Amino acid sequence: MPFLVDITPCEPSILKEYIIPAIIGILSSGLASLVFWYLFYNIKPKIEISEHIAYSTLSNDPAKNKHVIKFINKSKTDLTNVKLELKRMLAQNSLKGNVYAFESLRLKTCEISIVDKFDKKDKDSKYAIQVVVDDNLNQIWKPSSETLIFSVIATHSVSGSTKLFEMEFKHQTNLKKGTFVTGNTFEIEKEN
Repeated sequence: MPFLVDITPCEPSILKEYIIPAIIGILSSGLASLVFWYLFYNIKPKIEISEHIAYSTLSNDPAKNKHVIKFINKSKTDLTNVKLELKRMLAQNSLKGNVYAFESLRLKTCEISIVDKFDKKDKDSKYAIQVVVDDNLNQIWKPSSETLIFSVIATHSVSGSTKLFEMEFKHQTNLKKGTFVTGNTFEIEKEN
């Protein structure tokens, strides 16, 4: 007679039923959170703005200087819906401290549909944008009491996230005579 064993299911153990699935759930949600935060911090616009404004003399008249601000798209993808603004911030005294007034200055262009992704091999440097200021800064800007604020608002073409970038120009030393060198640099080449 063959030896028969009664195989009846054992009581489920707490370890197999509750603890291991809970640990797996916690680990998988933690991993998903890490992936989300990695993407959140890495798939967004990355822009660098020059600390200087380049200016070149178009004639012997300093009133006819051309002022240029440069920014570079450091993102690995294109940027879309790029909006540009240059403001002059004026401090006005009040009884309880300073009150700041803002005045928009004119740029040759205030919107750019698309700025190419950063690519060191791009000979045309379509990722590096030079923005011409329409207003003559030599005549209207008083660095001793005013600050210029250049703003770039850009949308990442893949994630759709939008970010604001700003650079403040507070001193006369922010103006440099010459023209920006093309490419991934903020170097200003002096005029002859």
